[in-house]
Amino acid sequence: MNLKEMMRDKIVKDVLRPSSEDEWHVFVYNASTARILTYIFTKTQILSNEILSMQRLELKRDPIPYPAIYFVTHCKETYKAIKKDVKNKIYTKYYVVHTNRINENDKIIGENIFYKYVDINFVVINERIFTGLNGVGDAIRSFSSILKLRFNVINLRADTDLYEQLKTCSSTSESRNEYYNSDLIVLDRSFDMIVPLIHFFNFESLIHDLNLCENNTDESPLYREIRYMHIADTNSVLNSKAQKLVEGMKKIDKKTDINEIHKLVLEAPENIKLKESVNRYINLAEDTLNLFEKEQLNYIATFEQNISTGYDNKGNRYHGGLKDVFGILNQKIRRENKFRLVLLLLSTHYDFQTNEVTKLKEKLMLTDQEIKIFEKLKTMRKNFNKRKEYNSKFTYEISRYDPLLHDLLRAFVQNKNNRFSNLVKRETTEKKESLRKSSFVFMKHEAKKKTLVLYIDVVTYPEMMLINQMSEKSSYEIFVCTNQVVTPKEYLKWLGEIKI
Repeated sequence: MNLKEMMRDKIVKDVLRPSSEDEWHVFVYNASTARILTYIFTKTQILSNEILSMQRLELKRDPIPYPAIYFVTHCKETYKAIKKDVKNKIYTKYYVVHTNRINENDKIIGENIFYKYVDINFVVINERIFTGLNGVGDAIRSFSSILKLRFNVINLRADTDLYEQLKTCSSTSESRNEYYNSDLIVLDRSFDMIVPLIHFFNFESLIHDLNLCENNTDESPLYREIRYMHIADTNSVLNSKAQKLVEGMKKIDKKTDINEIHKLVLEAPENIKLKESVNRYINLAEDTLNLFEKEQLNYIATFEQNISTGYDNKGNRYHGGLKDVFGILNQKIRRENKFRLVLLLLSTHYDFQTNEVTKLKEKLMLTDQEIKIFEKLKTMRKNFNKRKEYNSKFTYEISRYDPLLHDLLRAFVQNKNNRFSNLVKRETTEKKESLRKSSFVFMKHEAKKKTLVLYIDVVTYPEMMLINQMSEKSSYEIFVCTNQVVTPKEYLKWLGEIKI
């Protein structure tokens, strides 16, 4: 299941087409609902639903003699703005679609104003990733309501506050017979402290890490084909696509058969789109490889992989972390990459001595904020269990580390005791006498998939890739609720802001 497609269909049905009587509408939205729309619609897609014009509620708007659809999260400012519009008669009708419940007393009374509640309290970021519009609890409650899910909540966090909150949300749907049983695993970032710090070399992860990605909503077939490829393979695929396009143009020049020419001409619009995509991603891949070489990522990744796995690329135990990290501090390497290596060593349970911390302060000119990050990671790592076994099945030496989320999901899907159960006291809302249903309301295949939802404070691009790939291959539809999708740079910022 693709969450973006599902929510796009829902908004078209429940929001953009409020009445069969009116053909064209003005579409008005506020800052809150703009977040919902950003990742799942292009402007063209919205306008194609008989929308005459798109307008922001907060901005000055001129009168238009057409009905208006307001897609808003209701609040005092929203109420005042709509009331002013009704008073000034800037539209002919007012269809107010609100994402949160409001009291009857807070509705504007009028002949041409209509209210409708649509429970959408989360923002879809990716096919399987969503974040809260007004907090985690509301997001998961709204998500479960739309997909008709009743959760068995499993807590693997170090604290229980969020578990108690989500347990309450889950209990509200227990009496609804049309709901389907599902599992919600609640994690914190300490379950894998390595992934947010190291470089991953699949195309999507790397372009975000290197800050080369300008578009978070690309759904082109080409991008979907290459986004999870290792950067070493991306160029050959893109060059192959470019070569086929060139060959197609040569065929048009040489063909004398009118039917063949007609067929090639009909394919031309799609080929033009493909050509644009190929050119864009060839340039992006070239920029990525240039930065790869400029920042010496091949060299840095060797140390990242050794520290992360505890083994070198020959399968020998690795004990040179401290020596190698201090050696890199003396080299002309970007400061952020040096700092990430230091934090990686700290996260994998190395205890820096007082004199070593002093040297680090001198070499990296650490700020007070960065020293605080040290202390936060020391607290977080109490719950972190590093993988001990050696992974001998790898294609590229710079990509030996496999996210621990893979272990957790594989263990869960195979009904094994997952390797994180000793992280914290395992808590669950599952009732022993209840039978688990495996049917899933939106799946129409004969073999219906079960549903698994994870909550993780912040999730990374490599983990997004893993979730999508495992969902396609396993018997589960896997979704993740998170506060933020982060690059390593954003993870460091998050560490600086959180309280532990």
